Amino acid sequence: MDAVARAIDRLIASVPHLDEWPTPIDRREALSTAAAYAVWRHPIASCLAMRGEQESALPVSAGVFCSLVSIHLVDDILDDDEGLHTDLGPGRVANFALALQAAPSFLVGTGAFRSDLENDLRRRFAALALDTAYGQALDAEPVRDEADYWRVVTAKTPPLFREALAMGARVGGASGEQADAYGRVGTLLAKIIQIGDDLRDTLQRPAAPDWHQGSHNLAILYALVADHPDRQRFTELLPDVVADPEALRQAQAILTRCGAATYCIYQIVDHSQQLEQAIIEIAPPDPEPLHRLARAHMTSLSRVLEQLGVELPYSLHGT
Repeated sequence: MDAVARAIDRLIASVPHLDEWPTPIDRREALSTAAAYAVWRHPIASCLAMRGEQESALPVSAGVFCSLVSIHLVDDILDDDEGLHTDLGPGRVANFALALQAAPSFLVGTGAFRSDLENDLRRRFAALALDTAYGQALDAEPVRDEADYWRVVTAKTPPLFREALAMGARVGGASGEQADAYGRVGTLLAKIIQIGDDLRDTLQRPAAPDWHQGSHNLAILYALVADHPDRQRFTELLPDVVADPEALRQAQAILTRCGAATYCIYQIVDHSQQLEQAIIEIAPPDPEPLHRLARAHMTSLSRVLEQLGVELPYSLHGT
């Protein structure tokens, strides 16, 4: 665990009851094993981009970490995935998720922020929670077409990324309007990650859980609704993909043949170029922390695309 993770761990430990909760969640392990550019580190990047002090962003980063864990716990329950609720039951885990949703408001109060900034940070954490919950509700509904897909994706994942970068910028000295511009960078980054995850999940063997969710995955949705010769066959294969390796092989071949994978790649590149432009338009005092953040995610994504023989443009992955 690095110094930043240790500082965040100490802040979270100060939240009433979290260390006494009857659950085996080990946040220290989660903090130490998380990726270097995990979303809870994003407030630090945007704060530094404003030439703010890293220390100022730590309460916000701690709050984002609590929000992230809460979202994952609820998501596992809703999707009936393997998770903590499998051992402890959904009731106990849901209660813990509620406690984690309340933690950011407490953590903001540890930051000794001026009152107007403290109020804005609490408002943004509330917006994060409300928007994400709405996105989770949309995600439980059928996705009929691409318009539905983007409506769900925009509502579900980007609020966390949006507010993480916006709040870091605020504590670094940005105005509310400037912070919203940083939030747009977070929204674009979240969409890129979501599309990349969709593509990654369809390439995995054995079949990833996304095959159960069907049209909620962009590549699968494309194969289901686009006009191509294999559409009927893909629809017939879909129910058997998880249990039958041969059905998975055929379905994955159709995804490549019909252009679904290519369409995902197009969306990744297009959103990545929008991301670069958004950073340019912000003109942060020190853009490098944002560039490092974007390059780290692009580098991770480029490994997925290598499976398809695709390389992201030089400027996007920074290698």
